[in-house]
Parts: sequence; structure tokens; C-alpha cells
Amino acid sequence: MLLDGGQREFAGLLGVTRVTANRALARPRRDGLVGPARDGGIEILAPAPPAPPPGQSALTAAAVARASDAR
Repeated sequence: MLLDGGQREFAGLLGVTRVTANRALARPRRDGLVGPARDGGIEILAPAPPAPPPGQSALTAAAVARASDAR
């Protein structure tokens, strides 16, 4: 997945400065979740989360996962 426009556009979408956007991207970048795209944008490298089981919403699936992790 690509976010066109790089840090400047990302900052504009969030309504923050480019410095703040850069700081927000530092950890995901370090963890290999985002990186530079060839066109100067930002590429999201992390895989999409798995689809929830049939009959269960994504929100419910996330809540169940969090409850399981808390145990």
C-alpha cells in the first residue's frame, strides 16, 4: 500500500507539522513496517491484518484477540 506525497502530505492529512509526522513514522520505519516508496511517497510494508472469521466483525475479532492476550 502506498501513501503518495511522502511526509509532507502525511503531515497535512493529520494536521501536524512535517517534523511531527517524521517522529510518528520513526518507530514503524525502524520496525520495518513502513519505508520510502520509489515515487517519494511512503510505502506501508506491514501485511494487512487477517480477515475476521465468518459471522464476526473486525471489531469483535480485535476485542477477542485482546482478551486472549490479557490472560
